[in-house]
Amino acid sequence: KSPFPGLQPFTLDESPTYFGRGREIDQLVEMLGDGMHRFISVVGASGSGKSSLVWAGLLPALAKGALPGSKDWVHLRFTPAERSENPFIELASALSLAMDKPGLGIRYMAEKLRTHSAASHSYLEKVLAGKPQWAELLLFIDQCEELFTLVDPEYQIGFVELLAQLARTPRVRVVATLRSDFYHHGLDWPKLNDLLVKGHYPLLAPNAGALYEMITKPAQYAGLQFEKGLRKRILEDTGTEPGALALMAFALRQLWEMSRGTNGLLTYGAYGSFNGVQGAIGKQAEATFRSLAGDKTDLERNLSDLFRQLVEVDERGVPTRRRALRDEITRYKKTNALADKMIQARLLVTSGDE
Repeated sequence: KSPFPGLQPFTLDESPTYFGRGREIDQLVEMLGDGMHRFISVVGASGSGKSSLVWAGLLPALAKGALPGSKDWVHLRFTPAERSENPFIELASALSLAMDKPGLGIRYMAEKLRTHSAASHSYLEKVLAGKPQWAELLLFIDQCEELFTLVDPEYQIGFVELLAQLARTPRVRVVATLRSDFYHHGLDWPKLNDLLVKGHYPLLAPNAGALYEMITKPAQYAGLQFEKGLRKRILEDTGTEPGALALMAFALRQLWEMSRGTNGLLTYGAYGSFNGVQGAIGKQAEATFRSLAGDKTDLERNLSDLFRQLVEVDERGVPTRRRALRDEITRYKKTNALADKMIQARLLVTSGDE
């Protein structure tokens, strides 16, 4: 298995190969443990690694006992609009899984969460039933910008009210990740603004030392070796500009793919074959597009149709990703075929079967 997940975030399963953010993990643990931060917003640029920091960094640290009793905590992750435009459904889905009742009465639970302030306490008690009295529930709300871009406006204010309530609830902690270019939306609701300001944790782009760890330590863990000088070359090609981390992550995954069959040696030849860090995504995209059969004008139109379903643009022209269910795309046979090709090429990533 590759130690480099590419464009997908590091998850709990990939935590053994997650490196380079030790200082940030320690700082988040300290914030959670000081008794003052029951709501923390991890804010950073797109592609800065916010999801990975919480999912593969903070949560495993807590599971190992980074705070007294934290190894008994329950962790739930969801995004505000993963399957629908109703964040209460997303929260209810996560709670039902934690109660070992996946799919049971989710819409009923969602409506109760939306309309009855005491409902959340009842469900939280069920999630923590059987746990030691010091155990807490940590809600990880990933990609919180979806609250502003994808959630139906009729649910926004109510969900903000629920977040404010949860931040005051004993035995509950909330950690949210938020793109910095959507931070100003919190000003629209005083209660959300208050939460974001008090629990604000800015995530900066990794420095050269952290990037070097991200390149070398996962490879060491997997028993891989770099040709002499290649690690330094990748580091130099990556740089520290915004978005560099995502480019490097994709390139490292490609390097692993191209180097299979070389007895664990990651080579210059493989690295050059996809034009390195700066050219990896572009070359892969061009090669995938050229491999498709059919009229190029039609293919370009299909590509446009596909990405219209995967991108949301706000009134200021700021784009953000939008997940689409597979059955939304399969309505158009040619667009679905294009999506399949791009998934195979790892240019698009999928979450589960949908």
